[in-house]
Amino acid sequence: MASASDIVMQPASLTFDQLSFWKAPKVLCLTSSQSDSGASSLADEISALARSLGIRLDERPYLPHVTLARGVKDKVEIGFDPIVWVSHSFCLVQSCSTESGVEYRVLKCWPAPTSVG
Repeated sequence: MASASDIVMQPASLTFDQLSFWKAPKVLCLTSSQSDSGASSLADEISALARSLGIRLDERPYLPHVTLARGVKDKVEIGFDPIVWVSHSFCLVQSCSTESGVEYRVLKCWPAPTSVG
């Protein structure tokens, strides 16, 4: 957490415009057809920092997503308007399995610098 304080984040804007079904984990999620340089840069910086600290990472490419449902058996088609999400901070979040499902606990957040002027 101390090392993450050195990361200077630029605000990121993601447009979630696709409904995706990931067959192996049986997950339905929102994904983005467009790349955002702020989000990609932040992901690259966090990955580089983790590697420098000896933290083993998943080597799949960065793919921003929002999990909607787990245990989904088949792909579904649902129309929806794109959802734009603008982030002015990043957080370390712990994924915890519980009897009622997965809970996400925010451990710490770091804001993007604000511009004065």
